Parts: sequence; C-alpha cells; structure tokens
Amino acid sequence: MKVVTSLSAIPPLTSPVTLAIGTFDGMHTGHQAIIDRLKRRANERAKTVVTFSNHPSSVLCPGSAPPFLISLEHRLLLMEKSGIDLAIVLPFTESFALQTHDRFLETLRKKLPFDALVLGEEATFGRNREGNPSRLLRTAERLGFSVERPTTHRLAGEAVSSSLIRSSIERGRLRIAERYLGRPYSIGRFFDPVAIREENVHTFLWQFETEGLCLPPEGGYSADFRIEGVPQALPALALVTHPTGAKRATIRTYFTKRPETGAFATLSFLPAPPLFTEVPSRTGRESDG
Repeated sequence: MKVVTSLSAIPPLTSPVTLAIGTFDGMHTGHQAIIDRLKRRANERAKTVVTFSNHPSSVLCPGSAPPFLISLEHRLLLMEKSGIDLAIVLPFTESFALQTHDRFLETLRKKLPFDALVLGEEATFGRNREGNPSRLLRTAERLGFSVERPTTHRLAGEAVSSSLIRSSIERGRLRIAERYLGRPYSIGRFFDPVAIREENVHTFLWQFETEGLCLPPEGGYSADFRIEGVPQALPALALVTHPTGAKRATIRTYFTKRPETGAFATLSFLPAPPLFTEVPSRTGRESDG
C-alpha cells in the first residue's frame, strides 16, 4: 500500500479509482463493511482511502477530542491488510474544515480520478457538515461519480461506532470491544528491539509511554505480543498505568522469552477482566521504548 500525506504527492493515475473518505478510527467492523463495499465496487481498480492524521474533533471542538482507538501507524497497517492500494493521510486543519464539500471534492478529483465514492450511511462532511446525502448526490451528478452508502453495520441490534467501542474499553469491557472491533483490543506501535530489557534470567521487559490513545482501566492484563511478520505470538503480562489527569500513560510488558526483531509490534489484550488492579510502582531507571 502506498501512503501519501498531501494531495500534491498523489502519484499520477491514468484510470479511475474507487474512494472512501473517513477517519476510520479503530478500523472496526463498521469500517470493514465500508472497505468491503469499496473492494466489491473497485473490481480491478485501485482502492483508495482519504483519512486524517488527527481527529476532526480536535479542530471542530477544541479540547474535547476523544482519544484514538488505535495509532495512525496501526490504522494504516490494518488498511493495508484490508486490501487498500493507496492511503491519502491529510491533516484536519481549520482551513480544511472551512471548505465546502463540493470545493473539496472538486480539488480532490483534479488529483485523483475517482468515479465511485463510498461513505458511511450517516456520514457528512464539508463546512458546517453541509455535505449531507442529498447535496452530495447533486455534487456527484455534476462531477460525474457515483455515491454508495452501506447500511450502518449493527451487532445485536446496536450500531457499531468508535464511540461505543471507546466506552467499552474505558470501562474494561474488552470482550464487548473485541466483538465490535472484529479483533482483540490492541496497541500497535513501531518496535525497537533495543528497548527490550532483561529483568532477570526468566523475564524480559518492554516499556513504553503512549499519549492520546484509548486505554482500559489501570491493572495487569493477560496479552499476546506479536511482531509483524513473525507467525508466533508471545504470551505477555501488560501493566497499564495512567494516573488521573496525566496526559501520558505507561505500558510495561513482561515476557518469559526475548521477542524477535521486527519493525512493528502489536500488543493484544485478552478479552477478560484484569488479573489485578493495583499496579505495583517501579523504581530505578525507566525506559521509554
């Protein structure tokens, strides 16, 4: 999958592509339904996604943006595994928010020859959310592309959404979060093997700090640790600490075997309550992996 971070960096394309637009935070089952529709519509054409590096709420509602379910790097990895060919990652800025929906689509279409746009059933975009379904259809007819809106994905009668999953994670309901995500709740990030520290002959530690991610309550959780490209996961114990009011949280991950080398790691939490909720403090040198 090719990733670009501006419209000017879009590679030259001579044939039409199919396009989806959205934040896709979590790449949950609802997003997967949109991606599946995109893939069915694409046939042999390039499957393209426009997404955002920051949450739109950070601009539209400053100070109230929710934490991300997954990091941008994790989101892009999941998009690649879903079969996306091109990801266009744009910053959501004040000037971007002031664009009308048709102006944005006109500008985008000059760089990206899409003939089909796939959006969530309730999705709107453009200044003041003016790009509603009826206006978007008129714009699509004028510019010459089709619009498809898959029905909102539901599980047990409830609409799947990032906010619903976020609430489940923050309340420690990881089994429910897994059902809506379509995979275990996990933290994915770039991995530096040098950050692994040998605690003793039987224990290895990978410690890192994270900011702006949705986390379960403090505690010790059973987890699986997997290096991308390595088939075998390692069982792990993940200690999560995020003091009230602190912007950053610390994750201490313990293994009984040194992990293999690799560029990206995923720590997947097993869908069960924490093994314990009182996380022991740690003294001595701390490592930010």
